[in-house]
Amino acid sequence: MKKSLICLALIGFINFSFSQIHQNNFDNYQLATVVINSPNYSYLQKVQDINTPVRVKKLENEVARYDIKTDPIYDLGFEENYKVIFEETKSKIVVTYDKHGSILTSFEKFEDVRLPKEVYASIANNYPGWAIVNDTYLVKYYQDKEKVHKIYKIEIAKDGTSKNLRINANGLLK
Repeated sequence: MKKSLICLALIGFINFSFSQIHQNNFDNYQLATVVINSPNYSYLQKVQDINTPVRVKKLENEVARYDIKTDPIYDLGFEENYKVIFEETKSKIVVTYDKHGSILTSFEKFEDVRLPKEVYASIANNYPGWAIVNDTYLVKYYQDKEKVHKIYKIEIAKDGTSKNLRINANGLLK
């Protein structure tokens, strides 16, 4: 029994020592240049951040990937913009695309989303003992503006009284 344990230990040590030997048997391959072309990448950079709820990100990603040129109503000769509505349960985004597929504007409304911890903390500090009854997350994006308007509209209640709050993603009351 003792000999078999010693043999197992030796086999284990031998395996570890072989795993430390580096072998450079790699062939060098030249990869083709990869170009990522997304006209709506800037949209995602502006509307999404670390506090953006997962459900919101999912629909915004779908909006950014949507290609108006594949839609049956698309006509290159049409000089106006295209308005497309994306809807899911308790979520809606109204987007305006130009004829090249770039997002010009978006108006987004999401109900019952997970609130960022900064928003929860702001409510707890400013309204102790109040409960959140409803919440709506609103986003307004304009391609030609640097800043995106993001606001949480929250209804709170306590002892039969309710209040409506407007709070930004950083927890600042508006």
